[in-house]
Amino acid sequence: MASTIPHYMLRVKYILLVKHFEGRASKDEEQEIELWRNENIINNLTYLRLKRVWEESSKRELLVNKSQKEEKMWKNIIDKIISEEEPVQTGSK
Repeated sequence: MASTIPHYMLRVKYILLVKHFEGRASKDEEQEIELWRNENIINNLTYLRLKRVWEESSKRELLVNKSQKEEKMWKNIIDKIISEEEPVQTGSK
């Protein structure tokens, strides 16, 4: 008979894993995660899957942030060029 983990316990584990992936978990929490991973193959596979998803999400966020920074930088450059242009004078002398 397979034991089932109450839903609230999974939520606690996921909150703990988020702290771990963010690098905010204490030594005790890191040990708890390691013990949980070693309990069975399902826990370890769950950890590896969540770690991969976390890393992929982090990479996407970095790319979006980089793109937004580059866009802002180009806007600042264009604004500076436009503000430094001398007005074109038309008409006869």
